[in-house]
Amino acid sequence: MCLQKEKGFSLIELIVAITVIAILAAAAIPTFRQWLPNMRLKAAARDLFGAAMLAKGEAVKRNKWCALSFNQSISGKNMVYAVFEDTDKDCEYDAGEPVLLKVQNWPKQVSLDTSQGGGTGITFLLNDNNRPTIVFSPTSIPVDDKGRVPNGSAFLKSSTGTKVKLVINQTGNISIQ
Repeated sequence: MCLQKEKGFSLIELIVAITVIAILAAAAIPTFRQWLPNMRLKAAARDLFGAAMLAKGEAVKRNKWCALSFNQSISGKNMVYAVFEDTDKDCEYDAGEPVLLKVQNWPKQVSLDTSQGGGTGITFLLNDNNRPTIVFSPTSIPVDDKGRVPNGSAFLKSSTGTKVKLVINQTGNISIQ
């Protein structure tokens, strides 16, 4: 009579495998904790870049002025930024103007870098409502209601101290640096 070996793992093999997995997980957690805020920062920068591109693209498409405005209040709700069609060309949001995008909060562990931009983290010109705003004309060039061709930046940082900035220059070029 031939004895067959039981299939499966022994208790010793199982304990060794669990110990190896625990050691690898413990080594990965500190890296993951630093990686996650930086990934959220990059995502927030890409979202803001997308909002600026939306304002620029819709200005051309609609043949109207379209604005990216920070600290905007729309329908009684505060937004960190919003994109809207500026139908009356005053560089500020007025009730009834079409809203193309509203963002209420920055992602967790991401904020404006208030060590830049005079303490606000934003260097775009202030509109008459004291909100940093950049408006694109149908030619995709930034404009304001005073005839200037503005530019500016928004500075973002993660909770780990990593920083990025969104730059819009006077020709309407948008970049993340």
